[in-house]
Amino acid sequence: MILYNDQWAKIAQDKDPQILGSGFAQGWSELQSYFMPLLNEAFRHGRSIVKRAEQLFLNRGDSIEECYFDFTISAIIGDSGAPEGVLEQAYELSRYVISIRRMETLQKMGTLMASVRNLDEDDFWGRALEAFHDNPLDSPFMLIYRTLVDEDSWVSGESECCVLEGSIGFLEGGILAPRKCDLKERSYYFANEMAQARQENAAVIKSMNDLPGGETIMCRGFDEPPTRAAIIPIQPTSSITQGFLILGLNPRRPVDADCRLWIELLMKELSATAGRARLSRVEVTEAVNQETERVARARAVELQKQLMKRTEELGKSELLFTRTAETISVGLAILHANGEIWFENEAYRNLMGLPVEHESDAWRKMVYKGDAEWVCRSFDNAVTTRSNMKLEYRLGNDPLRSPGWKYWVSCSLVVQTGRKPASGGEEVTGYILTLVDITSIKRNEEYQRQLSTQAVERRRQQENFIDIFSHELRNPFSATLQCADGILSALIAYQKGEDSNLDLEEMIDSASTILVCVQHQVCL
Repeated sequence: MILYNDQWAKIAQDKDPQILGSGFAQGWSELQSYFMPLLNEAFRHGRSIVKRAEQLFLNRGDSIEECYFDFTISAIIGDSGAPEGVLEQAYELSRYVISIRRMETLQKMGTLMASVRNLDEDDFWGRALEAFHDNPLDSPFMLIYRTLVDEDSWVSGESECCVLEGSIGFLEGGILAPRKCDLKERSYYFANEMAQARQENAAVIKSMNDLPGGETIMCRGFDEPPTRAAIIPIQPTSSITQGFLILGLNPRRPVDADCRLWIELLMKELSATAGRARLSRVEVTEAVNQETERVARARAVELQKQLMKRTEELGKSELLFTRTAETISVGLAILHANGEIWFENEAYRNLMGLPVEHESDAWRKMVYKGDAEWVCRSFDNAVTTRSNMKLEYRLGNDPLRSPGWKYWVSCSLVVQTGRKPASGGEEVTGYILTLVDITSIKRNEEYQRQLSTQAVERRRQQENFIDIFSHELRNPFSATLQCADGILSALIAYQKGEDSNLDLEEMIDSASTILVCVQHQVCL
């Protein structure tokens, strides 16, 4: 049973609402052989199916219509976990796909016609048919005719003869595609519409339901003959007709606004090419010269406006740069390619200790005398070799002040390049120099070095003290141990009867030594 929303009703068109609630085979019989295997696969196996720009043929009204869709098919899983239905989501792309196909044909025609300067010598007629080579669906058959008379006789109506220059889908000859025809006789199948198109300077749509008996069309594209044809006049102006293009229309697409627009664009492209071919060399040259002169004048005015605008923007940019440079704390200087300074900010002069007015090389005298020689040599080498530079050095020379310099600075020199007007290569246009005050960093580094040196010295003194203290402790301990051991040995020998004589003087002397050692340790 088919259920759908309001958007799907737009796809169903005349089938809505009859197919609502009906089976798929009854509602979409023309799609049954295509969709039923997909629906069964999604329902039985739970697989999702995605199709992009799929070509389908739908029964819309009285005809089968060529359509294109993006669609997905997926199973609807119920509470039991088994598929209970199939969900199809579709988006119709018919108008987009067919418009792209038709525009590609129009683009190809424009490419082929771009080099046509003479209708016969440059095979205008063959190129017109060639443009439709890759689009057989929208051009089941084609006939292209060229008028045989000049514009004066054609306008006066003395003769309206045309000759067939090419065809696709027709056997040449007969009433449908005569090799030569006179529109005044009106015996030719398309004669009335050709005359009408010439008179109205517009394409005419002809119904082909009344084909003469015995006439056949060997159509391209779909396996069915077209029911309509567009008779397109090739007219550089409303009074001049160079020929006609008779184009069979796609039998599976309606002749809607998009189709009529495409036919109109084809007519304009063919007519514009024919009009361009009619211009003589002198007229072309004169027109080109006039257009070139006009474009040159317009270009000159535009360039003048751009120059004034660019000058104003540069002035504002320069003012903004100057104000910004004067407010930053980093010293900034801009140098010519030869190393001469042409701009510097206030921070640069303050670090260098220079007045507002000074010589370009005055900075060399402001470098600390201990660094001046290698700093100047490094700067000159960077300018000579056109390379970047980064240095750290001291500024200021004050013999009355310790340590004799004022600032530590980090100096960066960056090369600036530009494109040469003649060769297009790059060349050095100047340098950007920056100075950053790093005095506090350097002083902090010096302070850290002093702290490190002091810590090493304290560690050395501590180790010496420990060595001396350990020595002073070890000597009394050794003497105390020896004296106590001597007294203990003598008493043990006396107690055991091994020695009946106690050397009291020796024992008193050992006890005195122990007392002296203990007093020394108490002092330590």
